[in-house]
Amino acid sequence: MPLIVAGKAADFSTDTNIQIKDEITDNWSNAKISSADIKFGTTWFDAQGANQVHIVPQSIAIQPLGNQWEFKDIHDIHIFSTSRNNLFLMEQTLTKVLLENYTAIGSEGIQWGLVSGPRYLPEPKHRQRAYHSVMTIELYYNKVDT
Repeated sequence: MPLIVAGKAADFSTDTNIQIKDEITDNWSNAKISSADIKFGTTWFDAQGANQVHIVPQSIAIQPLGNQWEFKDIHDIHIFSTSRNNLFLMEQTLTKVLLENYTAIGSEGIQWGLVSGPRYLPEPKHRQRAYHSVMTIELYYNKVDT
């Protein structure tokens, strides 16, 4: 039987990693670095722009909860920039956007979320093309049988 988001008439219309990306781009607000200066995606750094943010699914844990299923949907948000200052500005803005807007992800089907990070991921100087940090967002929601 197909599952739908609890309290809704249907399941999510797109993957949650795309919904996270859309929520970030729709609510980005930073006077020092605009969303037009950032490549947002769901893959990995590709050197096609100095500033990039990629939302990558990490795992989904599903467990029964009475007549529902509880989902713990974890995504890594990779932040890349050729400028350490821009990396910091992007981290600040992402934290603000995610903390203020995570319940809007999935047409308000998310019950709650947890944001952690950013954590800086250094690379050896000879391999470094960009500064890199990662944040993690955990989304919790329930689904029911139709």
